[in-house]
Amino acid sequence: MAEKELSFPTIEAKQRYDQLSPIRDHYLNRARDGACVTIPAVMPRSGFSSSSKLPTPYQSVGSRGVNSLASKMLMALLPPNTPFFKYLIPAQIIEQLSNGDEEAKSKAQAALANVEKAIMEEVDAAGIRAKAADIFQHLIIPGNVLVNVPKKKNSPVRTFHLDQYVVLRNPQGEVLEIIVKEQVSEASIPQDVKDRLAKQPSDMKSSEVDPHTGSVDPRLDMFTAIIYDRRQKTVFEWQEIEGVRFNQRTMPLDKSEWLPLRWKAIDGESYGRGFVEDYLGDLLSFEALSKAIITAASAAAKVIFLVRPNGTTNVRVLAEAPSGAIRQGNAEDVQALHLDKAADMRVALETMGQIEARLNDAFLMVAGVQRDAERVTAEEVRLVATELEETLGGTYTVLADEFQRPLVDMLTNRMTSSGIMPEMPKDLVRVSIVTGLEALGRGHDFRRLLSYWKAGVEAIGPEAMVIHHNVDELLRRLAVSTGIDEQGLTRSKDEVQAERQSLQQQALTQQVAPDIVKSLGRAVSPDSAAALLGGGGEQQQNG
Repeated sequence: MAEKELSFPTIEAKQRYDQLSPIRDHYLNRARDGACVTIPAVMPRSGFSSSSKLPTPYQSVGSRGVNSLASKMLMALLPPNTPFFKYLIPAQIIEQLSNGDEEAKSKAQAALANVEKAIMEEVDAAGIRAKAADIFQHLIIPGNVLVNVPKKKNSPVRTFHLDQYVVLRNPQGEVLEIIVKEQVSEASIPQDVKDRLAKQPSDMKSSEVDPHTGSVDPRLDMFTAIIYDRRQKTVFEWQEIEGVRFNQRTMPLDKSEWLPLRWKAIDGESYGRGFVEDYLGDLLSFEALSKAIITAASAAAKVIFLVRPNGTTNVRVLAEAPSGAIRQGNAEDVQALHLDKAADMRVALETMGQIEARLNDAFLMVAGVQRDAERVTAEEVRLVATELEETLGGTYTVLADEFQRPLVDMLTNRMTSSGIMPEMPKDLVRVSIVTGLEALGRGHDFRRLLSYWKAGVEAIGPEAMVIHHNVDELLRRLAVSTGIDEQGLTRSKDEVQAERQSLQQQALTQQVAPDIVKSLGRAVSPDSAAALLGGGGEQQQNG
C-alpha cells in the first residue's frame, strides 16, 4: 500500500478539469440542443441551479418519446422480479467439483441462484432501479452520464450529469481519467480541511441563497479525481478544494466505484453520442413547425371586426349591442378580419404528420408501429414493434459491457465488503447477461421455433410431428428462449413414463368396465367394476 501511495499522481484536479473541459464542449452543446426540444430539465443551458430558467417546447412528442424509450430500456435491462444476469460455472469444472454427483450439482446451482436473488434485492435496496430512469434519460438525450456506486453499505448511489464531469479514454475506449466538479456547502467540509483552507487566501467561494431559510450559504468548488493506472491495475482517487487534497485512497482496477456510461460508443472519442442526436433534425423541424402552427392558430382565433369608415352603421351602437339585439345598420359596412392561410397551414400540418410518424417509429411508441388502415392485426403490430426493438441491438451491446456487467461486480464488492455474502471466485464463476441483446436473441429463437412447429403441423399433422421430433428437447428450447428456468417445472423421464402408464391403465379401465357391468347383468358402477377387474385378476393368479 505504501508503494501505491508514493506513486500517487501529482496533477491538480482543478487544472486538469479546465484542460479537459474544451473537449467536452461540443458534446455538451449538442446535448443542450436536444434537451430543448425534448425534456429541458435534463440538460439546462444555464446549468443545474435554483435560478435556471427552462425553455418550454411547443410540442410534447420529444418528451413522450424519451420517456417511452427510457421505460422500455428500464424494463429490458433491469426487469422487475427477474435477475438480469446469471452466474455460470463451466461444465468441466462442475464435473470436477461434484465428481458426477447430481445432487452436488443441484446444490451448486441453487447456491448461485440464491446469490443472484440477493444481488437483485440489493439493486432495489440501493435505489438503483429508481435512479435508472434518470440514467436512461441522460443516456438518450446527452448520451453520457456518470454513476457512482459506493462500496460502503447504505451509501446512496449517485449520478453526475455531463456538465459536472470530464472523462478521458484511450483509443480502445478504456477509461483513463475522470474529474468530477460539484459545489459543496462549507459546513459539510471536514474540520481538518477547513483548518488547512484557512491558512491560504480564498477567491473561489460563491454564495447561494437557501430557498427555505433565505440565508446565504457559502459554496466551494470541490473536485473529485479518479485516475486509472492500468499498468499497476490500480485506481487512485482523491478530493480537492482550492488545491487542498483529502480523502485519498487507492483500490484495485476491477473494484472501481465509477461508471462513465455512454449510449453510443464512437472509436477514438472519450464521450458517447445520444440517441436524440440521431434525430435532432426531425425534432428541430417539428418544434419549428409546431411553433408556426400554434402562432398562426392564435392569430386566426383572434376575432376583429372592421367597419367601413364612411358607412352608415354606428360603431358604438354595434359594439354595445347584446347578442340577439336588433339595430339599424348596413351589413356591408361590417366585415370580420380573417386569414387566407388555410392552404399553407395544411401543408405544414401534413409535413408535421410525416415527421411525427418518423419520430414515433424511432422512439418505439405504439402509434409508430401501427399502420394507417381500417383493420390492423395484433400480429402485424407485434412484428413491426419487434423489428424496431431489434434496431437497439448495438445499444444493448454497449450497455451490457459498460453498465450491466460492471454493476454486478460493484454490487458484489459492496455486499462482500459488508459481510453479506462471501467473495465469488472469479476464476471459476463468470457473469452472463441474460437481458437486452441476449433477450432479443432468445425471442427470435422462440418465434422461429413456433413458426417451424406450426408449419410442420399444417403440413403433416400434429401426430406425425410428435412421432418425428423429440418433444422433451423442443420444450427445453422453448423454455430457454423465453428465459424460464426449467428446474422443478418439468418432470423426469421416469416420471413421464409412469404418468403415461397410469393414463393407459385408466383408459383401459374405462373401456373394460362397461363390458363387465353388462355381463354381470346388474348395476355396478365403473369404479366397482374396476375393483372387480383388479380382484378377479388376483383370484385368477391365485387359482
